[in-house]
Amino acid sequence: MKKRTYVVIGTGGRAADFIDPMIKDYRDEAELLGLCDTSQVRMDYYRNNLKKACGYEGIATYLSKDLEKMLDDLHPDVVIICTVDKFHHEYIIKAVNKGCDVVCEKPITVDYEKCRA
Repeated sequence: MKKRTYVVIGTGGRAADFIDPMIKDYRDEAELLGLCDTSQVRMDYYRNNLKKACGYEGIATYLSKDLEKMLDDLHPDVVIICTVDKFHHEYIIKAVNKGCDVVCEKPITVDYEKCRA
């Protein structure tokens, strides 16, 4: 079976609910390629902890403003969105337009107009 590749947008506390099982329980089926966040410090902290905890190396990091570059560079199969709710729709639209599947923590967005987009 081919591994599916993933990136995670948002590296706050909610991201661990997706990343931890991916790197521990589903390593044979899933590969974490990159992290995207507004804070390079938070991404570096996460990346360093992943390396120490389970030897997971080579995770790329991109600031949120460079999301489309990350998608173009890494070509993930799946984008997991764990950001502030009001930004979910922006990231969903960009990921879908790049041909990625999307997993978004709830809510999908915060109002009707953003949901329609």
